[in-house]
Amino acid sequence: MHIDLRKINICCLLLMMISFFYSCSDKPRTGFKEIDDQFKFINKIESNFDSLSKSASFYYLEKQPDSIYVVVHGENDNISRGWTYNYIRTGDWFFENDRNEVDSIVNYINYHGMHNGNTIKYFTKGVLQRNKGYYYYFNYNAENIQKDKPVEIEIELFYDKEKFVGSLQLFLFKDSQRITDYGDFLELDKDSITSYGEDSYYLRITPRDEGVNTIQGYYTLLPKKEFAKDEINVKPIFFRLDLDVK
Repeated sequence: MHIDLRKINICCLLLMMISFFYSCSDKPRTGFKEIDDQFKFINKIESNFDSLSKSASFYYLEKQPDSIYVVVHGENDNISRGWTYNYIRTGDWFFENDRNEVDSIVNYINYHGMHNGNTIKYFTKGVLQRNKGYYYYFNYNAENIQKDKPVEIEIELFYDKEKFVGSLQLFLFKDSQRITDYGDFLELDKDSITSYGEDSYYLRITPRDEGVNTIQGYYTLLPKKEFAKDEINVKPIFFRLDLDVK
């Protein structure tokens, strides 16, 4: 009896490819390309996220079980989505309408064990509204940052000028370690820069080590009287910048 080994090998290869295809397709996917291309999830659970949501999908990573990507389905087919850490919202959350357009992006931080809105960007038909919300941008030359060579950094501020007078001060934390809870930020050692009525702060930073050098701190926004809770109420906006130093 003659057995054609080539045909057997081809059949085995096809079976392996089919098995691999189905094993990959069984992996949970969020449906958002920028997330699915970067992360591989091992499990998906449907549940409620809060009292305002109709349902929510929780996507779990294999090696980081505390970091969960959540897609929340609200009223009128609205969606909000982003990461949670220990079920606390963290980082940028995208709020989308029923036309899959981004209405706003809210950056969340951990504040005394609760998520707190740090910055917010509003969009109209996909266009960022610079006169609404409050957020910032870093402007600097990210190429060829070297040890012991100064880097000029501009922090450009954007905010709703109908609600805020402007910025008062900027503070830089002296300890560059990652802050996981900003609840005690007033007690951290820091340097300060006073604003002179402009919507930008200018920093001159000299990296002392190769690798990632971290700059973090916050600036304050003074609300107009009709929007202030009390006479000294200010809004702190926290920022973080990682410089890749050669």
